[in-house]
Amino acid sequence: LGTPVVDRYRFAPRPQLIEETFDGQGYGLPHAPAAGERLERLPHGWRLTLERAVDPLVVRPLPAQRMRLVLGDGREVLLSELSVHAIEISAVGCPARP
Repeated sequence: LGTPVVDRYRFAPRPQLIEETFDGQGYGLPHAPAAGERLERLPHGWRLTLERAVDPLVVRPLPAQRMRLVLGDGREVLLSELSVHAIEISAVGCPARP
C-alpha cells in the first residue's frame, strides 16, 4: 500500500527472514513483535528483528511494487524485469559469513 519495506535474509543453510524495516505502520506490517522477535522504533520508521524460516523463498514481483534484490556488492536487480510470475530465490556457491 505504498509503504516501503526492506527485508533482509540469511541463507545459512536455509533461507531465513532476519530483519524487516519499514517507514510506518499499515496493513500487513507488524504492530507488535511475536515471541522471539524484537520490534524497535527508529528515527524514521521501525525495525523488526526475527529468525523466520522461509524455505522456499518465493516472491511474486508485481511491477507497481518495484521489488528489488540488492546483492552484497551493491548491485540491484529489478525482479519484475525477470518475471511477473513467481520467482524462487536461493543462494548458490556463496561463501559463508559469520
